[in-house]
Amino acid sequence: MPLRRAPLPCQSLKLFLSIAALAICLGYASSALANCSDGKRNGPETDVDCGGDCPPCEIGDVCREWRDCWTGRCGGGLCEERPYSSGDPIPAGYDVETSMHDGPATARYAGAGLFALGYLGAYVAGLLQPGVTGWLLLPVAGPWIMLAEKDDPPVPGLLAVDGVIQGAGALLLIGGIATAGKQLVRQPVPQLAIAPSRLRDGYAVSLHGQF
Repeated sequence: MPLRRAPLPCQSLKLFLSIAALAICLGYASSALANCSDGKRNGPETDVDCGGDCPPCEIGDVCREWRDCWTGRCGGGLCEERPYSSGDPIPAGYDVETSMHDGPATARYAGAGLFALGYLGAYVAGLLQPGVTGWLLLPVAGPWIMLAEKDDPPVPGLLAVDGVIQGAGALLLIGGIATAGKQLVRQPVPQLAIAPSRLRDGYAVSLHGQF
């Protein structure tokens, strides 16, 4: 019966080093994946849970290069919006979306806030006394109709101010929608990471991804 040769010391050392290297790689992959969802800025991230090896960051987040931002534009260490002009070619890997940080976007936000501020009080007043202030349920025009129809309208100064606020808010909102600009946004890129997983009878290697 032939004798079984014992493993050589060099072969055992190579096997040990290979296992150690694999364990280090798997541990790094696992920690990098966890860093992208722990609510802290750590590891290769440029901002909290984004940039680096994590998903790209939003506008205003800290970045080092264009890859750290959804817009693909990093200026002065912060992610910036990348404007798009109609008719320009769309770079590969990008989509065109409505701009959220230009002048028309600011007008939309301000208009929506003004309109809500003016109409909310008028709406409540119209519900409380529908026979007297029912016209206030009509947006923008309601306060002016009450002023024109009634010989002695209640609190005429307040009605006029409310009408102005609602009208200004509606104009800003409509103007912001009509003149909305466009921006370029990177398409989501699938990300995969290898991480060790605990099984009942031992360990295994699993794939984790973001799509």
